[in-house]
Amino acid sequence: MQGYVNTVIYRDVAERHDIPNSQALKFTMQMVFNNPARKLSVRKIVDSLNSQQITANREVVSDYLDWLADAYLLHKVELRTDSAAKRRVNPGKFYLNDVGIVRAMRIKHALDQGPLLENLVYLQLRRLGFQMEYVLTPDGSEVDFIAFHPMQNDYKLMQVCFDMSDRTTFEREVTALRDAADALDVKDRYIVTWDNEETLPGDIQVVPAWKFLLNRV
Repeated sequence: MQGYVNTVIYRDVAERHDIPNSQALKFTMQMVFNNPARKLSVRKIVDSLNSQQITANREVVSDYLDWLADAYLLHKVELRTDSAAKRRVNPGKFYLNDVGIVRAMRIKHALDQGPLLENLVYLQLRRLGFQMEYVLTPDGSEVDFIAFHPMQNDYKLMQVCFDMSDRTTFEREVTALRDAADALDVKDRYIVTWDNEETLPGDIQVVPAWKFLLNRV
């Protein structure tokens, strides 16, 4: 995995785009490795680069992220909004093209299972032909995916929660999903977990990851 990633960074990005010093590029990629399935702004990456005495600006980092996406190493999910200004100021969420890359390339070996499961769900939705954005409710809560299938003209709202045994987590995820579904008028509402399965009020289907990955929902 490390060899594959290094090949992509040097051959498909650094050499192709004639980047003389790949230090900033590698640091940008490392920021994504350490924040999978989490909002990550270009400004935050630039600030981290500058704190390490690595010169970069927002335009350069934006180009790096676009080129890494063009090389199919990562994918970006943006905020669901009709406002170009809101989309521009709200950070994107980044997903790796293989969950194994996260474990192979992270500086910190420990990682919550939640982001890995969310990355896996993203990849499955992508394989099934869905286009994805994330949703912010009026109170600032987040729904991981609104997924649209252009061939089926079908929308799904989806939360990913590895473990719903914590009551606070449970209430937060369910409330955000219900609020987003009501606001966007989406009927298909899912929470993908590691092994929970039930139907909640409001037609919310809680499904285990294995069933979702076998496309049985």
